[in-house]
Amino acid sequence: MRLSEKSKCPVCNAKNTLKLKRKTEEFEIKDFPPLKIRSLEFLECSNCEESFYTSKSDARINAEVAFHKAKVLSSKVTVDQIVTQSYLAKMVKLSRQRISAMIHKGQIEFVCSQDGEKFPLKTEISRLKKRKKELALV
Repeated sequence: MRLSEKSKCPVCNAKNTLKLKRKTEEFEIKDFPPLKIRSLEFLECSNCEESFYTSKSDARINAEVAFHKAKVLSSKVTVDQIVTQSYLAKMVKLSRQRISAMIHKGQIEFVCSQDGEKFPLKTEISRLKKRKKELALV
């Protein structure tokens, strides 16, 4: 659900009580060092004090967590554990553009080369083949 300052609070249903705010959040990710993300936008209800990330912040969190994991994995993964985006696209019968978008959104695990190129993990081939029907519907 998309929320804005004009929306009703989804918890208490109060009108005109959502205020846009920003904060820095630290995320604990299993088997990875913590990640701090600054200036995340969220809406807070002045009536019930619940808060909700904006859709823009949700997308940013997913992308930054994925990139953080990729940086850490880059020092641990060997060349035989990665594939090119084109090869992954061919193996799971999705477009190269779709694979790239999924990497950017954090839907595919990847590592980064020193020049910033993103390489999916080979294990993603079998995982995506299993989920192919779901992906075609998204």
